Amino acid sequence: MLLISKKTLYRNLLGGVLSLSAVASALADPASDAVAQVAAALGGADRLEQLHNQVVSARFTGYAPLEAPTPGGTPEKIDGVNYQMTLALDGSRYRTQWQLAIDFPLQASYDFSEIINGDHGAVLGVDNLLQVPQAPMQAIRLAARKMEYLVTSPVEIVKAMLAAPATVTLHGSRETRKQNVSVLGLRKYGREILLWVDNASHLPLQATYWDANPSYGDMEITTRYADWLPADGIMQPMRIEQVNRDQLLVHIEVQTVNFNVTFIRDPFAVPAELSVPLDEKLFNIGLKYSNWFHRFLLVGIPFDLDQFAPESVFLQPVGQGVFYLRGYTHHSLIVEMADYLLLFDPVLLEERTQAVLPVIKRQWPNKKIRYVIPTHFHVDHSAGVRGYVADGASLVSTQADRKFYRDVLDARHVVYPDLLSLLDADARLLTIADGADYVFDDGQRRVRLLQIDNRHAPGLIVPYIEDEKMLFVSDLFSPGLFSAPLPPQFSFWALDLYNDLLTRGLDIRTLVGAHGGVGSYQEFLDAVRATFALAP
Repeated sequence: MLLISKKTLYRNLLGGVLSLSAVASALADPASDAVAQVAAALGGADRLEQLHNQVVSARFTGYAPLEAPTPGGTPEKIDGVNYQMTLALDGSRYRTQWQLAIDFPLQASYDFSEIINGDHGAVLGVDNLLQVPQAPMQAIRLAARKMEYLVTSPVEIVKAMLAAPATVTLHGSRETRKQNVSVLGLRKYGREILLWVDNASHLPLQATYWDANPSYGDMEITTRYADWLPADGIMQPMRIEQVNRDQLLVHIEVQTVNFNVTFIRDPFAVPAELSVPLDEKLFNIGLKYSNWFHRFLLVGIPFDLDQFAPESVFLQPVGQGVFYLRGYTHHSLIVEMADYLLLFDPVLLEERTQAVLPVIKRQWPNKKIRYVIPTHFHVDHSAGVRGYVADGASLVSTQADRKFYRDVLDARHVVYPDLLSLLDADARLLTIADGADYVFDDGQRRVRLLQIDNRHAPGLIVPYIEDEKMLFVSDLFSPGLFSAPLPPQFSFWALDLYNDLLTRGLDIRTLVGAHGGVGSYQEFLDAVRATFALAP
């Protein structure tokens, strides 16, 4: 099977476009032959060449292994989504209508559209808590969507191979437990996507690529294709799943597929007022963590905001020697001790940590972070930890989470090196007993680590700064974020905190949230009591 049709080859040859040596190379190249076989199985290279768009209706379900109540627990189902996607099948233009029903962490529904056209994009409709009716698409989202849309469309992968044969490598045949396969590599977006092809049917079985995971480092994402059926003469997988380490990340059930749909208006047109220059740095961050961003951008929280530049780090004093390290969605707390610093919640990514550290060092040139303490293991509250450890801090963990953090510190970061992977340094891990309070006491200030019995993340740490009568609370309550009655899930997490604190007899004045802002302890009590009709 030829890479391109005979008619095209002869026309180009007669027109002087291809030399005889180029034609011979095209005919003899094993990678091109392998691509041609896959193209024929999908419906034929000529037919694929004639395709200029594809419209897919499907149901998307996302899962979050690192948001389970305990490390290694059953992954949280974070959403169920009906969507209709229009692809131009050129790797650069997409339009997706999302009907989003979020299950975790908050229960909410959003109906919005995303448009991608080359280096520009737009979000039309409210898609998260910020309630913005329309906005330019952030470069992080643009990159993540492009990458994930590509690997979930074998037709688009093969068309990309046909269009740019120089980017394709044949890695030979391999025997798996079930079948004999050939492996084709496509270089795109600065990485190689491997397409695994069944040598009997010549249909793609799966695509794999290396992505960065905020906690686990280099992570091989496998996108599996199954239940192939013809649609307009083109074979299409009707079930698509993404997995890592046998953990299900995404499940897609395709409902309808149409090709070469006629539109009255250009579906890929980005409104001029929403077209902004591409931020290459953020685009590369989106590519690096594409699978993580792709899933977590469908939970109603704007994870794609730029929280990775020094301008996004806001240092706010909330007490004597206590500073709120605010971002747009996630916040940390710094407590100043006599000759060192404590940092609670190394949020988001390594890139956030590298933006925060210079701010801290300017504020405290003679003190270092000695201990970094995630309140719990969930990825958005712990994944920046390696950067602080690389800077010399010791990680503090409960016994229950020790193995998880040991795995995080020992994780492979070869494809995407970070600072800790480049240093020949010990990664220090301090473990505290489960269920027992731990106290940092320098003779001037006492900071107690309370372990809270709760259903969100058992043993979640809430630091209590005794002299300031202050708590730093992650997820269980977010001051100022919700008014009473508190929404489902959040209300029960807050009730767990309420019940635990009532047994401790602490003198508490202020709550500082890893989300939301700063509020009084009385406001917290009032919110829980109003939600559950509890007596004072």
